[in-house]
Amino acid sequence: MPRLQRLPSGFVAATGVVVVGRRRRSLSRGGAIAALPVGAAVVAAGGWWWGALLVAFFTSSSWLSRHRHYDAGAQTQQRRGSERDWVQVLANGAVATAVAMASQVLPSPVRRYCYPAFGGVIAAVTADTWATEIGAGSRLPRRMITTGHLVPAGTSGGVTTRGTVGDIAGATAIAVLAATGSRCRWAPGRPSRLLLSITVAGVTGSLGDSLLGATLQASYTCSDCGSMTDHAVCQCGQNASLTRGYPAITNDIVNLAASSTGAFVAASLSRALGGYDPVQGESLRSYQRCSLRRLRKTGDADDGLADRSGRSSPSAGTGG
Repeated sequence: MPRLQRLPSGFVAATGVVVVGRRRRSLSRGGAIAALPVGAAVVAAGGWWWGALLVAFFTSSSWLSRHRHYDAGAQTQQRRGSERDWVQVLANGAVATAVAMASQVLPSPVRRYCYPAFGGVIAAVTADTWATEIGAGSRLPRRMITTGHLVPAGTSGGVTTRGTVGDIAGATAIAVLAATGSRCRWAPGRPSRLLLSITVAGVTGSLGDSLLGATLQASYTCSDCGSMTDHAVCQCGQNASLTRGYPAITNDIVNLAASSTGAFVAASLSRALGGYDPVQGESLRSYQRCSLRRLRKTGDADDGLADRSGRSSPSAGTGG
């Protein structure tokens, strides 16, 4: 079960972050209500450093959203404001919360992969957000990730060199933070393996987001003003026609899939690289090798005692 003694302090910390987010207009009222249980559950189940990764994503993404600059072409793409609503909060935080809760209820052989999986989730959503916000200011042409064709600025699935750099930078930043927690013994795992697995997971999740955005995500075009939007009703109030994808596959569904991909890739890489002891943060294979060496030493000592007792037994018998 989650460590209930951390739950009240987790709520206090989450409340502080939410209040700041509301004052800076980074969260809507619904987003603030949804962020409270997400933050408290992560701290209670995972620990303070797990919460630090979540705060790093929120603060950096909110800062980029407030300071983003679009070129003229990007204005044709209708986007949400910098305030995150409850749907966006859950799309980015639901998988992270589930992984943190799972770290308390899963059996030990599986639990050791929860921290890398959590880092992979945060790295994926951070990389995707950084790529979007940093790439929005690029003056270079956008190209569809699937075909390489030029597309208007802001088109789902469109990528730029600047956005790709932001993608890698966001994933790496979270991976470095996660590895720092391991190095300081505030979180489990080996820093070098966490750095690799979480970085790869973050970039993979973000690229998966772009692929889904280019193929399955619903994209609409307003027949009145010609703006591209992710919604069936344009911001000008007119109905928009579906030009690509499926209506049920929204941007929030794509974000949820990207975060799930980040968790899966990070956990899989961690398992391939050797696994982690959930308490001491040591490599499971190293722990097993150390245990085997101890057993061998104990066995050698027992054999030596047996040999000495065997050599002394005949002399004891003749003396009788």
